[in-house]
Amino acid sequence: MGGPLPRGAGRHRNEIHIPVGRRVRLDLGAADVIHSFWVPQLAGKLDMIPGRTNVTWLQADQPDIYRGECQEYCGIQHAHMAFLVVAEPPAQFDSYLAAGIMGANISPYMLYFYSSGAREEGWSERSLGVDRATAILGIGLGGLGQLAILLLSAMALEPLHIQDSTHAEIGLPLVVAVGAVGAFLRAAILLTTCCWGTALELCTTIPYIIAQGFGWEWGKDKKPAEAARYSLVVVLFRRSLGG
Repeated sequence: MGGPLPRGAGRHRNEIHIPVGRRVRLDLGAADVIHSFWVPQLAGKLDMIPGRTNVTWLQADQPDIYRGECQEYCGIQHAHMAFLVVAEPPAQFDSYLAAGIMGANISPYMLYFYSSGAREEGWSERSLGVDRATAILGIGLGGLGQLAILLLSAMALEPLHIQDSTHAEIGLPLVVAVGAVGAFLRAAILLTTCCWGTALELCTTIPYIIAQGFGWEWGKDKKPAEAARYSLVVVLFRRSLGG
């Protein structure tokens, strides 16, 4: 079975993970100078040119670790431009991919969120059941939503040779599905989630981090006089973001 993996899937530092027995498409580009992508045991050399996307395919028929490198002299860091292609059995690759997606969802923000809530609301061991249910259901619903977006994007955009790799492209399935109404919904979603939602998160999260880092009094239920420095930071961030 061939076909491209989700953008960024299977990529970790200087490693590329691929499933054994499946052709994997790689879209190659460069940001600055010309490079040349080469995995001698799996594929021939292909130039990576700024402003252009070239396509190559990899397929490993047995589990192994294959060395790749840049074959075009590209500057003083050229000698360090080596990488590994890790070919894994499909089940093991699926586990790796699932762990990567889960790791991307569980961000440091959640640590701050739960630690702040625990102190501010006086959580105890009796709160663990509700907190676990909230975390499991929240991450589960979020993951289901992401999966739905991936599937819908693949169904609607792949036939048009469009890859949903940016925020502007993620909403295109709505446009394809319902036309002008979808375009309006797409614009509204981008405005609320990417602009208003991000601004709101910054206004609420960063003051907590600053106050906790400096050991100040903080808390949404405290009066400004009781947590003056925390309240000042909140006001400054709201003003800077136009709130």
